[in-house]
Amino acid sequence: MTEELELVTEDAIRLHARRWDSEGPRRATAVLVHGFAASSTEPRVVAVAEHLARVGIEVVGFDARGHGRSAGAATLGDLERFDVAAA
Repeated sequence: MTEELELVTEDAIRLHARRWDSEGPRRATAVLVHGFAASSTEPRVVAVAEHLARVGIEVVGFDARGHGRSAGAATLGDLERFDVAAA
């Protein structure tokens, strides 16, 4: 099962996110970060999230600032740490 979420970073950027619930007992939670030119809907990102969910790991994936459905502008790694922290 997936759920759409909105995250807000420490510097007030609104991020689109998705949560994949683990199948069966939850063993852990992982934050999945996409590559520079991608988003949380990138087929390879979704495939990794779905695999992790099947083996009992809840996954939170998000569109980093300036990507996909998130607000803001990409900063080439300078402020994206706030995106990961929000997740």
